[in-house]
Amino acid sequence: MGGGPPNDYVSFILRLWRARDEEQLTWRASLENPRTGERVGFGNLDELFDHLRHQTEATGRYAADEGNDNLF
Repeated sequence: MGGGPPNDYVSFILRLWRARDEEQLTWRASLENPRTGERVGFGNLDELFDHLRHQTEATGRYAADEGNDNLF
């Protein structure tokens, strides 16, 4: 890949499915790193979004330090 900090680009394979949780359907998710095959599972979408926020924090700080508030 190109130059820049190592967190400038992140890719995952996202899988979503609905599962019954105490008489209620809940979205479950997993993210797989296509480069390493590592997979992380999430019991709900809030957990997924928290994980994604954590993964992109370093990229957001870099963009803010450079005066660029548009990451994409």
